[in-house]
Amino acid sequence: MKILKFLLLLFCLAACNITSYALVTLPSIFCDNMVLQQNAKVKIWGWAKPYEEITVKVGWDTTTYKVMTGNSMEWSVDVRTPHASFTPYEITVEGWRKLTIKNVLVGEVWLCSGQSNMEWSPRNGILNGEKEVAAADYPNIRFFQVVPRKSVEVQDDVYGEWKECSPETMIDFSAIGYFFARKLQQELNIPIGIIGSYVGGSPIETWTPAETIYEDPELLDLSKKISEMSWSPKEPGYLYNAMIAPIIQFKILNTIVILLYCNHIHIQELMNSSKLKEFCGIKAKRMWKMPMDTTNCLQTLFIVGLKSMENMFLFILLKLHHLRMELKVNVLRFKISNALFQDLVTWK
Repeated sequence: MKILKFLLLLFCLAACNITSYALVTLPSIFCDNMVLQQNAKVKIWGWAKPYEEITVKVGWDTTTYKVMTGNSMEWSVDVRTPHASFTPYEITVEGWRKLTIKNVLVGEVWLCSGQSNMEWSPRNGILNGEKEVAAADYPNIRFFQVVPRKSVEVQDDVYGEWKECSPETMIDFSAIGYFFARKLQQELNIPIGIIGSYVGGSPIETWTPAETIYEDPELLDLSKKISEMSWSPKEPGYLYNAMIAPIIQFKILNTIVILLYCNHIHIQELMNSSKLKEFCGIKAKRMWKMPMDTTNCLQTLFIVGLKSMENMFLFILLKLHHLRMELKVNVLRFKISNALFQDLVTWK
């Protein structure tokens, strides 16, 4: 009798699990406090039971978006966003259950990625740290921190959530990402969303889709020259699979990436790699649908050597020249000087 009750309990738990799995679900990046890219066609996607009708409504217009899932259990809709504003919106997604995303802003969304230079947080130490942290009350700047993970296979989702900028959230986010977002908001006066996806000491290859490396003998040979490390995977694609691929569909304006040290042994070979130049210029444009300048795609960047670089792997879209970053944002053009690295960040 006890065995029968136990089996019945297991059956009920399994049934509940199956039911909950079939309910409409969203990726982690679609949650309260998110920022969507302005004046753009953005994709909203998720999962549901096969052949479940999904209805999506957004707060800035009266359009109702409907889609039916297939046997892949995936669904997506393309939504047109308005001009940036500080008006908080709601987005509802309804299937067998109704999900509501609250406090959504429309502005500019940037991805910050790279190594420890990007990962360095105010908690690690910045000049005037206590003052800067205490003053970091910018609720219209939002952070999405991707939890570091690695994976052999491409993943569907990341771990993370959108948070408003406050002293409590800013202190553990990228210092460069925060000051960059603050500068943008001061100049543009619109909401800014910053996605942080970085791992200290990580080589370029592990942020690059594995097939790009393995299908090309030149790049594969270069990847084999990377030594084992305790702080980051070195295998091609491992960080890309877990920390970039799941959000590759999320609409962003642009990206800043800093990769400095781990590839210094074969950096000259990387510079001369025509295949990697081609990848940076063509594949990045195809994946992110952004303009790329392929004429000077790959140069060297060292914080010590003060070299210049335009693109080290598929994300770097900013020009860094002697640690000066020149940004073009619509009609805005301003410079963040090397003070971002030398005056704000205290290396311990």
